[in-house]
Amino acid sequence: MRTKDMDYCKYHPLTPAAFHCQHCDIDFCGHCINEDPYRDTQRCFHCQQDLDPLGARNSAPPFWRRLQETFHYPLQAQPLIFIALISFLSALLSFTPFAMLGVLVLSGIMMKYCFSCLESTARGQLNPPDITTAYEGGVALMLSLILILVLMGGAVVAVGLYLGPTAAGLLATLMVISLPAVMINFAMSENLLFALNPLNSIKLIHTIGLPYGLLLGFILIMISSVGAIGGLFGSQISVLSLGLQSVVSNYYTVVAFHMMGYMLFQYQFELGFVAQTDEDSEARSDRDRLLAHIDVCVKEGQFGKALKLFSEGVHKYANDRELFEMCFNFMCATKNREHIGNFTSSYLQLLQDQGRPELVRGVFKRARDVNTEYQPTDIKLRVHLARDCHDSGDFMTAIKLINGLHKQHPEHPLLLEAYHLMAEAMEQVPKMAAQLPACHKLIAQLKKQTAAAPVQKSPQKTRPKPTVDSAPKPTLELEPVEPADGNNNDLPPIEFR
Repeated sequence: MRTKDMDYCKYHPLTPAAFHCQHCDIDFCGHCINEDPYRDTQRCFHCQQDLDPLGARNSAPPFWRRLQETFHYPLQAQPLIFIALISFLSALLSFTPFAMLGVLVLSGIMMKYCFSCLESTARGQLNPPDITTAYEGGVALMLSLILILVLMGGAVVAVGLYLGPTAAGLLATLMVISLPAVMINFAMSENLLFALNPLNSIKLIHTIGLPYGLLLGFILIMISSVGAIGGLFGSQISVLSLGLQSVVSNYYTVVAFHMMGYMLFQYQFELGFVAQTDEDSEARSDRDRLLAHIDVCVKEGQFGKALKLFSEGVHKYANDRELFEMCFNFMCATKNREHIGNFTSSYLQLLQDQGRPELVRGVFKRARDVNTEYQPTDIKLRVHLARDCHDSGDFMTAIKLINGLHKQHPEHPLLLEAYHLMAEAMEQVPKMAAQLPACHKLIAQLKKQTAAAPVQKSPQKTRPKPTVDSAPKPTLELEPVEPADGNNNDLPPIEFR
């Protein structure tokens, strides 16, 4: 059983909830749900059951906090031109023999548009509706509104005749107070009897509470301002004066109906219906939905499921650097030593392909923090990293990156450049001095091999397929020899054969 209190998303505690899962008893915001594009429904990521929409009751700010937007509502080009046209046509027709009929028709069109504003706002559409909604049924609507006012006025007269002026004055006051509620009920039901039923008005006023009084106050202020503007023109009656007064009156009428519609929108849960804002109804891409699912899994501690979703994502969006970065950060944060190797190789190659070499070394070092045995699979990438590490003074890492390349890629044209770089790095590390002659010997052999064979263009390498859900392949290791200083953390001396 849902309460009237504001609910918040479980995964975003500061964000009002928009959906509720009965099966899991969890509240979600619009970001944390799984849309079904085929059935136009929202489902829970956990149980895949349909969610109950809470509408925008949690997220809709009170109407008095958006007064600026409310008074700007009719000032958009289309409704403003419509208001001015109706107003000045009414003023012109007032001086013709068909004044009553013409004003009735135009007033009906205007009121039809006002009710369209109320209905569209109640559905969460916070922009004015198209003016074409005003051209059908306006006269019938106007007659219905006149009938409502006549019946309410007739009730006041009848009470005055039988119970006296005091009772009539009290009833008239109650009628004025309940008039917005009557209009709202009529807009909701399009039924005169329902709208005129005082119990329905009392229920609506009681449900909304104090904000209804604020709404009524604003409406009375607007009516008073129309009268004050009319007083500025004095007794002089002209098309211009009547037109300007009508413009102001119609403008305030649209504002008032927009306020009433927004109140329906704001209190939709309490009044028994659900509406969503235009923003809530915007469709998300499959990628955004995938990231939302990952976010929910991570916050639930379901790291294995999140890793599987990342794997699907990097396969589907193989050039999405932001998604690769998120997956890499996730692996580093969860210390995923088993899978970070193969994935990092794909990520590093993507950075190279997209012209972001300045990020390569940082990614490599973070991967080595998680898995100290990690080596990139691509020889060009390893030589690039070794050069970067050498230039930044990290000579031991440069040596480790080149170590073993002659066994893994015995005929690659980059070997000579790589081992020249290794020799330069070894010269800067005193404990590697004993291995420097062997390195120079290997360089000499590589020079002879290069001179004896024609230079072949290295085959074009493609970026390795990203893998996050299988263990990395083992790399070839050199035969270790115990270091002289007995420190097992140092790189063991290397035998170059």
